[in-house]
Amino acid sequence: SCEFDPLQHRFLVSNGSSVAIVNGSGTAIGTLPGAASAAYGMEVVNNQLFAINGSAVKVYALIDGSLLGTANIAGASFLNGMASDGANRIWVTDFSAKKIHEIDFTNLASPVVTVVVSNTSVTPNGICYDATQNRLVLVSWGSNAAIKAIDLSTNTLSTIVTTSLGNIDGVDNDNYGNYYLASWSPNAITRYSNEFTTSQTITVTGGVSS
Repeated sequence: SCEFDPLQHRFLVSNGSSVAIVNGSGTAIGTLPGAASAAYGMEVVNNQLFAINGSAVKVYALIDGSLLGTANIAGASFLNGMASDGANRIWVTDFSAKKIHEIDFTNLASPVVTVVVSNTSVTPNGICYDATQNRLVLVSWGSNAAIKAIDLSTNTLSTIVTTSLGNIDGVDNDNYGNYYLASWSPNAITRYSNEFTTSQTITVTGGVSS
């Protein structure tokens, strides 16, 4: 996972036992100090880094990597993707258990974990938050991978579109309502319109498999 730290103007990259720091030119310049580590999904919120660590989500201070809080997720199998509302709520996909967890970090010392979807029916991977429509957009693994939505007012799961893509790994959106999906087949970034009615493959020199 890769996240932009707007206060320090740098990128943070999950690196297993550490979090790599990369400058705007794409050069690795060190690692986040302290005990900060992340193997999969991350989110930067309010000068804090939320990171998946095994069966837990941990919160680190961006300034020094100190641990601020931990949310242990009972029964977690393979936590993978992460999204946030930019305030207190974090959502995490469980790739193997096919679940979506919500964590309320209003109180860092005592986060509240809730299962919002107990069976996604597909293998969930990347996830992002759509504030305009009060929903989560979820992408999945496998051939003809589906893009699904979770209505946060009811936690209802629905299919937005079934794609021709294989193994969609990540998803994000921009201020214009466009969605960007990273897939393994093809090895590319695909941009979808807000309504998911049109799509365009974005060419990346050298591919995106690295």
